[in-house]
Amino acid sequence: MADGISCKVMDLDAKLAILSRLGTAGVAAVLAANQINAREFASSVSQIVPIGDDEKREGEHLVSTLAIGEGKTPTATKVSIGGPEAPYVLHLEVGHMTKSGKHVPGRPFWWTTMRLHYRAYRARTARAVNAAAKKAFASGGS
Repeated sequence: MADGISCKVMDLDAKLAILSRLGTAGVAAVLAANQINAREFASSVSQIVPIGDDEKREGEHLVSTLAIGEGKTPTATKVSIGGPEAPYVLHLEVGHMTKSGKHVPGRPFWWTTMRLHYRAYRARTARAVNAAAKKAFASGGS
């Protein structure tokens, strides 16, 4: 899978500027929070990813392609799903019509999991930034 599903972070430059003022401890704190968020997200997705009889086949399955890796910024952690043998299939999430004309309802797993946990992930990251800021300012930072 090339880049997988990606999203744009609003005001990324401003957020990176704040983190740069906190120093390496701030960046490390946010990265640690994001890694915890990524592991929890991957764990949640792996529990609910649909595995139907028509999807069982030899080789890789979609759930076995979950991967956690480095993101594009120093504090980012990327969670991806899919690969050459089992690509991320949007039609599982939104539903589709078979070749015979039968409607197969969607079984959402990726975006519903993100929406369910989004506030908790954001709160964890905000707590990490606040803790790093308090620590930096308590130790004489500007």
